[in-house]
Amino acid sequence: MLIKGTTKHSGAGLSLELLRNREIENAKLIGARGKADVEIGKLDWIQVGGHRTNNVNTHFLRGNDGEADLFTDGFLGEKIIEPLISVFDYA
Repeated sequence: MLIKGTTKHSGAGLSLELLRNREIENAKLIGARGKADVEIGKLDWIQVGGHRTNNVNTHFLRGNDGEADLFTDGFLGEKIIEPLISVFDYA
C-alpha cells in the first residue's frame, strides 16, 4: 500500500495525544508484517524541513503495532516528501 499521507505509531499517538478530539474511523492496515489495527483521520498539518503540508490523511496505529524502535514516530508518505529534496548520507 502506498502511503500518501503519514502513519503514526501507537507510542506517538499516545504520548502526543494525537487521537484526542479527532474524528476517526476504524480500519485495518496490511503491510509486510501482516495486519494492524488503525484509526484513520486527518492531521491539521505536518512540517518537515521548513515545508508545511496541511490537511494530511493519517493512519494512527493502535495497540502493539510492532514499531521497529522507540526512536521514530511513524512514516512519511508521498504527499509529505514529494516536494522535498532528500539527501541520504550513510557511512
